[in-house]
Amino acid sequence: MEHAGLQTRCPAAGVLWKRAILALCCTLVVIMAAGNALAQPREAFTPSIPEEAVRKWFATVKLPGFKQVSLYHEFHPVDGSLVARYEAPGKVVYVSYIDNVRKDPTYGFRRDAKTMAQVGGKMPPTSKEVAGVKWHGNDSTPSPVATLDLSQEVKILLVGYENVALDELYALAGGISFDILKRAHR
Repeated sequence: MEHAGLQTRCPAAGVLWKRAILALCCTLVVIMAAGNALAQPREAFTPSIPEEAVRKWFATVKLPGFKQVSLYHEFHPVDGSLVARYEAPGKVVYVSYIDNVRKDPTYGFRRDAKTMAQVGGKMPPTSKEVAGVKWHGNDSTPSPVATLDLSQEVKILLVGYENVALDELYALAGGISFDILKRAHR
């Protein structure tokens, strides 16, 4: 095999050479995209609820039978969310706090809770009042979801990621207090 003046008797070397060139090209594309993102900084914004209050709220969210095993260290730059993972034996639930003000103005999709519950579903979402709060749920999505409009800008999303049905999500949602978020909302 000949490549750029090099000769080799090993066909695998040609494959490795092509993979190395492809990896280099992909790395350059990522570096150029990151440079473009840094060159155009996002305008300053004031979030609906300060980060300190959101983190304080997550510290109080207790799901019976579940343990919080992680909380993302920063808000997602595109969808404006901060996410925690809760685990129980054989079960996983994600709780997301979503602030539309934090969403990327170009790529972030502002949605209400009902629309969020509809995305990816084969059936329309249902609504259920839980502890005096109207939740929207859908179990025809890849994972069951329950969503809440805490305000026009702030949304709460529960995802039954592993072995948690919609009814169980509603039951878990009923035990979550939003007092910290409501007091801190601007």
